[in-house]
Amino acid sequence: MTGERTYLTERQLEILSLRRDGHSRSQISEKLGISRQNVAVLEKRAIRNIERAAATIELAGSRGIVRRITLNRGLHILDAAKIILSKADGFGIRLTDNVVTVLSAIRSASGDSVKAGILEKELSAYVLQDGRLLFR
Repeated sequence: MTGERTYLTERQLEILSLRRDGHSRSQISEKLGISRQNVAVLEKRAIRNIERAAATIELAGSRGIVRRITLNRGLHILDAAKIILSKADGFGIRLTDNVVTVLSAIRSASGDSVKAGILEKELSAYVLQDGRLLFR
């Protein structure tokens, strides 16, 4: 999911993944057939874009434009959906999704982290003013 939906290019994601896996910039430049300097520039820009995206979410949250709901590890997805619907109501926001769609979105956002209906890792839900729901 790059391009219009994120601030990272496929190449930046590739470089960040290789760095996460312990590869040096020199090793990455050899592997990708680009200069070491280009690797450094792409990595720096990717990190800057990640920082800006995080700051944007934080700013929007502090102004009440985006509301964050933390869904804790160990929570059943049915309870998670109830919490999201209840919190959205408390914010005075009517969600555009129904409970079935919210459950599906939780499963999709959680990936392999739902076992027997239980969240195995924390999940953040973001409620936008227009009633849309995002997960991270």
